[in-house]
Amino acid sequence: MNDNEIMEEDDDGRVELIDDNGETHVFYHLGTMEYEGELYAFFEPEETIDNEEEGEVSIFRLGGEDSGELFPVEDEELLEKVFAEFNAKLDEEYDA
Repeated sequence: MNDNEIMEEDDDGRVELIDDNGETHVFYHLGTMEYEGELYAFFEPEETIDNEEEGEVSIFRLGGEDSGELFPVEDEELLEKVFAEFNAKLDEEYDA
């Protein structure tokens, strides 16, 4: 997926994302966090998409304030750091 636009999130955390081709995909919004001054959103697809494995988490950088745009994170090292920080925050929440 390339740039995406967020549709509305429903009560169970499901959100529809529209890709560059105008196709709508349903994801579960797992969370959003700030990392080094940028906001990142974490999603799990409701159904397997293209070459993604089941249970794979998609990470997007949020565009400017209230833009509603999501941008894929293509830097593998950054992806690993952001995902590790996200997991650490989840662990803190569950340990509390």
